[in-house]
Order: sequence, then C-alpha cells, then structure tokens
Amino acid sequence: MYLKKDFRNVLFSKAYENSGQSLCSIALELGYSGSGRNGIVRKMWLGTAGIPPNKIEKIAKIAGLSITEVSKNTVSKEENIEIGDWMAAFRQYTEKKVRP
Repeated sequence: MYLKKDFRNVLFSKAYENSGQSLCSIALELGYSGSGRNGIVRKMWLGTAGIPPNKIEKIAKIAGLSITEVSKNTVSKEENIEIGDWMAAFRQYTEKKVRP
C-alpha cells in the first residue's frame, strides 16, 4: 500500500515520535526482527517500498491515527512520490508542528 507523500510523512513522523524516535522500535512493533529491520521501515517512510497490508493497521496504531484516515490517503504505485531523506522529512514535520 502506498500513501500520499505528505500524509506518509505525518504517519511515520508520529510513529517515530511515539516509538522513542527509533526506527528499530517501529520495526519491532511491526513484527520485524533481525538485521535490516530499520531499512524496511526506512524504505516504507521514503516511499521506495509500499506498506504491506498486514502492517498498515499496526503502523496506524503506533502513530495514533485511525485506519479510516490512513485509507483515505492511499495512492497507486504509479502516483506514489518518493522522498530522499526521512530525517529531513521528520524535521520538517516537527517544525510545522511547533508553529502556531
């Protein structure tokens, strides 16, 4: 499953915050283990890989968002827009969050 770029960033940024700012924690909560688990989460955040259907409810729960809201923001693989740097996207999210 692919999500709109801006919504995907909010989803993963919230999940990152709620997981102690750790890709590893997100990966573990999603059920990934072993080496490379951070990379799986990173690829989903960047949009270079889709979010598996069996993980979408878990990531929504970690982020504190409803599955309905997530479902409203899906796009096709062809409409998917990748980003280059997840940390820059997180910084942008936090900057917007603190503004009035």
